Amino acid sequence: MHLPDIFSDRQFKRAAIGVAALTLIMLIVNVFLIGGDAFIHTFNSIPDAPLAIIVTISAASIWRMMSTEDQRRRLWGGLVIGWALWALAEIIWSLYSILGQEVPYPSLADLFWVTGYIPMAIGLLGSVRTLPAKPTSSQKMVIWGVSAATVLIASIFVFIPIIQDFDPQLLLESALNLIYPLGDLFLLSIVWWLFFVYEKGDYGFAWRLLIFGFILTSFSDLIFTYAVWQDLYYPDMKANVISRLVIDFTYTLSYLIWALGIYALHILLREQRPVQLGIRTKSLPLYGHILIYLAGDNTVVTTSLNYGRFFGANPEQGKTLAELATIPQQDERLILTKVQTEGKITDLPIQVRDRDGLLHTITLCGLITHNPQGQYSGAHILLRIPVEDGAFDQALSQYNRSMARHVLRKSGSNYDTEIKAFLLDYYLEYIKVLRELISHEGGKPMIQALLDELVETSRKHNWQMQFDLQTILQGDYPLHILQEALPVLLDTAKQFASKVTDPQTVEASMQTLHGQFGEAVQQEVARYCKAENGVRFADSHDS
Repeated sequence: MHLPDIFSDRQFKRAAIGVAALTLIMLIVNVFLIGGDAFIHTFNSIPDAPLAIIVTISAASIWRMMSTEDQRRRLWGGLVIGWALWALAEIIWSLYSILGQEVPYPSLADLFWVTGYIPMAIGLLGSVRTLPAKPTSSQKMVIWGVSAATVLIASIFVFIPIIQDFDPQLLLESALNLIYPLGDLFLLSIVWWLFFVYEKGDYGFAWRLLIFGFILTSFSDLIFTYAVWQDLYYPDMKANVISRLVIDFTYTLSYLIWALGIYALHILLREQRPVQLGIRTKSLPLYGHILIYLAGDNTVVTTSLNYGRFFGANPEQGKTLAELATIPQQDERLILTKVQTEGKITDLPIQVRDRDGLLHTITLCGLITHNPQGQYSGAHILLRIPVEDGAFDQALSQYNRSMARHVLRKSGSNYDTEIKAFLLDYYLEYIKVLRELISHEGGKPMIQALLDELVETSRKHNWQMQFDLQTILQGDYPLHILQEALPVLLDTAKQFASKVTDPQTVEASMQTLHGQFGEAVQQEVARYCKAENGVRFADSHDS
């Protein structure tokens, strides 16, 4: 059987072995009635108070570790107050047992126990309402079915007998006998909901320990209420099976399991897991774009305004492509032949000289143009020049930006594909790190809730994207969609993860990954995702 990763921690493994050993000892003593009836009664009563104190202090430690922005802090505040009140009740109960006195019913201990249900319920209910993950429809049916069966059984064996035997002289006792099972049933309905939200993962395992503890204590309390009303709980101080095994053993076991679950969460919150990159994002060169428009006789009609920034002289109408692009005539013939026969030129490497006479290798794309009669009327030539920053294209008019995008797309240039892969590698790596944080908290149901949130974000923006558990994003999307969507999807995942864990943990993970990418990659991402950088053109919907 595969154990959760938390068992790789030596301290937790020792704690788990200790809890298992104590459980075995309690079970042996109770099964074989070692020490007699009086000893069993005292033996089962004494551990509860120390364990309740340990659980309360441990839960308070968890609460203090959480920031004020952590939505889980309210949950743990309620649990701490509830367990503290129950600890006071356990201390009072233990004092009666140590002194050999019968515990009066009702007593001051009952006041603390009943009051403890209130903050417990508020904390757990708040957790259910704020958690972004919800049980599936089939799981909800199981929850309602189990809850209905529990209510039915409790009604038959607890509520109906208490109501039928109601004695006005025992008003407070009768009221407590109803309040206890009602409180337990309410807590049970909440923890069953949490049981299906938290599944695999370290945090999910720790939470299931806490949930199992609530199930055990609720079960023990319901049987205790029935046994007390039927005078079956240590009748004449006799330690029967119901008293020592069904009620006392399961009740003490709930505290042990709570303590183990809280300890697991304490370890997980204390240890910051290092963020590991799955993909190393590659850098991409930045290009500036010069447009040259040719007439039907292959002479230059006009150029974009940034032509002189690279070549120096102002272009003259009527010159040839070879003269303006400073290329040999044989290269010009190759370009013109190719564009006229194939209708386009895709990422053709050529060499040109700048205004200082320096030789540069650039990329050329081109598209043929036709007149209304379908005859050759010239070509749109796009020179793509490696540059240091995005300022080179600031002189481009909106029309030229749109035309440059049109030439790139229609000529089949793979540069958009390279940018898409670059941005996907970058943003999906962040989202995958957040996915792992969310998985540690609640396993597959929590990740599915994240995907549902991403789908809803995509729907609101009309991006029509699809997502899965492994790759996060499915399908191929246009560059302008990805440039718009990926930052928003990352922000959605960060907000989701902050609800599930806490903003500080999310931010720490993001900063760690940020450092692993490095500043050069961060600058390139900003460059390719902003309209003013000269790569994403103003009109991204041109045809």
